[in-house]
Amino acid sequence: MRRAALLLAALALGFAPVPFPNSAKPRSPEDDLKALEGEWRRDSLSIDGRPGGVGTVAVIKDGRMAFGTPGDDWNLTLDTSTTPRRIDSRRVKDDPGIDPFWAVYRLEGDTLYYCDRQGKDVSARPAGFDPAQRNVWLATYRRVKN
Repeated sequence: MRRAALLLAALALGFAPVPFPNSAKPRSPEDDLKALEGEWRRDSLSIDGRPGGVGTVAVIKDGRMAFGTPGDDWNLTLDTSTTPRRIDSRRVKDDPGIDPFWAVYRLEGDTLYYCDRQGKDVSARPAGFDPAQRNVWLATYRRVKN
C-alpha cells in the first residue's frame, strides 16, 4: 500500500503543470523613453568610486535629458536589446570639445540606476554598474512625484 501511494505521488508530480516561458515582448526604446519621461532627483552618486553630489534634478522629455542649466541638455538614444540596457547621450548644442556620454541603465519602478562614462566612442561605455570602473559616474535617481 505504501509503495502504491509513493508511486501515485511520483506520477502526479511527473504530470504537474510546467509554467510557460515568459512570452512578454521586450520593451522597445520608445517604450523605455516614455517610461523615463518625468522629473528625476539624484539620490546617490559615485565618481571613480568616491561620493559625489546628490540632489541634482534631471528632466527627461521627448528624448532629451535636461539638467536645468544652459547648454546642459542631452539627446538620448536607447538600446533595449542588450543587458544591461544602454543610453547614448549627446549634447543638444553641438560642441566639438564635449564628447558624448555612453551609459548603461536599469529602470525599476520609480528608481533609475545609471552608470556612464564620457568618451569619443562606444568603447568608453561601462560594462555594468560596478563603481570600481575607471572614470565612471554611477548614479541612482528617484522619480519626483508631483
